Amino acid sequence: MAHLLDISPAEYHLRPEFSSTIAKEVLRSPRHAWMIHPSYGGRGKAPTKSTERGTVVHKLVLGKGAQDFEVLPHEEYRTDKAKADRDAVIASGRIPLKPKEFTAAGAIALAIKNRLVEEHEFDARVPSSLDGSSGGVSEQGMVWTEQTEHGPVECRGMMDHVFLSRGLIVDLKVVEDASDGAIELSAEYYHYALQSCAYVRGLTAVEPTMAGRIKFLFIFAEAAPPYALNIVEPDGVFRELGERRWLRAVSTWGRCLKTAEWPAYGAGIRQITAPAWAMARDGYTTEER
Repeated sequence: MAHLLDISPAEYHLRPEFSSTIAKEVLRSPRHAWMIHPSYGGRGKAPTKSTERGTVVHKLVLGKGAQDFEVLPHEEYRTDKAKADRDAVIASGRIPLKPKEFTAAGAIALAIKNRLVEEHEFDARVPSSLDGSSGGVSEQGMVWTEQTEHGPVECRGMMDHVFLSRGLIVDLKVVEDASDGAIELSAEYYHYALQSCAYVRGLTAVEPTMAGRIKFLFIFAEAAPPYALNIVEPDGVFRELGERRWLRAVSTWGRCLKTAEWPAYGAGIRQITAPAWAMARDGYTTEER
């Protein structure tokens, strides 16, 4: 049965259900998805400096985050003491931060919060919202079931911030460039269409009376001055693309669960072709063949 989860982000990421993060890897191959799933390969995705910064900013802006962090009194990790302190923090599941890294993340978070309040009357740490409703909750988990031709697939999602009373989901992305062209590229590369579809479907399953009325907004926030924000809503094409990819990934996962087989790219030799955009760029048409 679909329901919300009262759970920490750390606990959420250890759950066995299928998620949009796993689904993105399924579109690469089931084997890659198997490798990062906590119930199978269990390796997860290795964090980068960029993703760790995003996690810290999320924590500072939303009040919650996938990981806690600790600011260490070391500008560099050159001495044995500094390295030992850093390793101890990592071993505890937290993110070690140098003072300058924390200062930078704090500046980003403060700018994001101020601009959201001033320009959009939105404070994630206070029950108010972009559309004037109340009841905002950060890092809200949920579980639901997707039906496939291979059987049911249990799914999970954790929304950055949601206003349940109005069905408004807000997702924060910390980026280098929040211009329209840049975020369109990153949305495709990171499968944001799939993610937004999964969350809307999940919340619809939890709150069926909101079917067709749930709104999803991305907040793209730049990580350098002037800390510009670009708040965007998926259009119909974006939503349809996300729906197709999410359902394909869920169906593939359902098949893998049923057969206990997790293939990568397959055997044999395949053909590769030129993408349509490359052919168009060179003025090549199919009539020339």
